[in-house]
Amino acid sequence: MIADPLNIEGKTWCIFGDHYPACRGGGVANWVSVLMEREGWFATGLSRFTLTFVQRGPYVPAHIASGVVVRDGSDGQSAKWEAYLAQVPMRRFARKRRELVVTLRGDPGFDFFDRHYLVNVTVPDIQTGTAMVLSALQYAQSTLKASDGVDLVPMIRSAEALLVRKWPDDQAMRAELSVAYELDRARIAAMDPWAKIDMRGFHPAARKFLDQPSDWSAVDDFSPHGNDLGADVLGGWSKLKAMNIPALAQHFEIDLAEDDAQASMARIQLSNAIAFGHIKKSGSCPSDIAVIALQTLRTDRAQASQCVVHDHLAAWEASCARYMSILERLAGE
Repeated sequence: MIADPLNIEGKTWCIFGDHYPACRGGGVANWVSVLMEREGWFATGLSRFTLTFVQRGPYVPAHIASGVVVRDGSDGQSAKWEAYLAQVPMRRFARKRRELVVTLRGDPGFDFFDRHYLVNVTVPDIQTGTAMVLSALQYAQSTLKASDGVDLVPMIRSAEALLVRKWPDDQAMRAELSVAYELDRARIAAMDPWAKIDMRGFHPAARKFLDQPSDWSAVDDFSPHGNDLGADVLGGWSKLKAMNIPALAQHFEIDLAEDDAQASMARIQLSNAIAFGHIKKSGSCPSDIAVIALQTLRTDRAQASQCVVHDHLAAWEASCARYMSILERLAGE
């Protein structure tokens, strides 16, 4: 049995997102992937397999300022959410890159609640999550053609074996999961920071301005696209890049008229997302867009800092100063 499949031929897979190994996410289904990866079985014919579960039922995830909340659908968003869910399941196979991306519906709220942190996850949680992952693998396998040259059976067998696993109690399961998770964290920590970043789709000249790995982080709230709003802007770049800040706020249903810290933070995140999105996608940024982002930082920085946890305030201030310096160069100051 292969001890470490993620270091063999560059094979990777993740639950809920496509940024592994830089980051992870996805609640209990993610813990299932940690246990399966430890067994060392991977699909043949693939370099990367990404599985995303989206919520169904009355829950509507919504990005607000710098956090994520769960709406109950009473604010008129149910129709939009149902329209999105109507497109699920979705499958995308990139033959040249040998990457398979699958999006399926998950149980309501299953991937979004704190109860699935390691200290709270239970054996029934793992069993339910394994059943979800197994059904997803089986679905993905059924959509593949013989000409694709992909076989998910090794991963399916791994999920089937995990589904019938027995632990004496939750504590024993968490102990095993903790060991697997720490090994995973140690492997990622030992990697070259730039090796964790997928630079495909970005302009090679962008690193002239964004020369620190943290600039490209998908999980650092202080990076241009690591926060939820920034990630959404970059994710919908072809549609959103031409919008001004008020239009973006309307698109994301954010009230920027409020004179409070959250509105200030949202303005900074949106203006930075657009300015640095231009850098990442085209290698530079139009001076007028850089000026807007720079002015927003100058105007809203102090009030937005009220949203930042005290222990992280120094890092926030440092990131603001650094991005202002970059924007000053692009604005011609």
